[in-house]
Amino acid sequence: MSIVLTYNQISLIDTKISDITDIATPSATTIFMLTFNNTNLKQSLWRTADGGATWDRVLCSSVSGFDSLNLIRPVPQYSAGSPVIIIAGQANGNPVIWISADNGQNITGRTAPCNIDTLAIVDSSTWFLSGYDGSKGQVYQTADGGNTYTLPTETGLQPLAAIALSPSYGQDKTILAGNIVGQVFISQDNGANFQLSFLSQPGFTHAVQYRTDLISGNWQTYSNVIGDGTLKIIPIPLSVFGSAPQGFIRVSTQ
Repeated sequence: MSIVLTYNQISLIDTKISDITDIATPSATTIFMLTFNNTNLKQSLWRTADGGATWDRVLCSSVSGFDSLNLIRPVPQYSAGSPVIIIAGQANGNPVIWISADNGQNITGRTAPCNIDTLAIVDSSTWFLSGYDGSKGQVYQTADGGNTYTLPTETGLQPLAAIALSPSYGQDKTILAGNIVGQVFISQDNGANFQLSFLSQPGFTHAVQYRTDLISGNWQTYSNVIGDGTLKIIPIPLSVFGSAPQGFIRVSTQ
């Protein structure tokens, strides 16, 4: 699906802002802000190019066909000559990624493979997004501007809260993914596989444990790791949780 829109409204006047749901600052003076109005349950995307002195509303979910606006990300290469931003949300009941090459003045949308929980941008053609299928977190990658996506890579049994790229991603292809219960997974092969990671402590033993209920039940030890001050990466297959719809992992230091 492709959606093309041009939209612009001046100032914050006569607009109720109940919450700021996301914000992006691609330059010292340019800021993008997603807001929520709890009266009409609509989101707006705002832009300032003068450090907040004046604002333009460049998109609103009250426009026909737009259901929600959830995330805003400028590309890392954002500049005055190439002001590319990427927006995640829903349109006509479908998850959508919108791309704008002119600071949000015109946008083009393409259907995404899942409802989007978080988003990490490599450039205007390549990004990672995550979703949750009801039983496990999943990460998808596109390298052609959202026209196609890879098959999902699993990242544990909880939804992801953040994806972060290594500062040297172009060379090491390393990606970190953190979920809503504080677990961090690392991929060193461009997102093809994710594994649990933690920084070990010298002189201590770390028990990597799991169970299927956060509140009750005995923690089962999957692996004991001797600490030496280095980053430890532990591959934990989902099969250890059996048929349970959820699973939890902790590192107990002794």
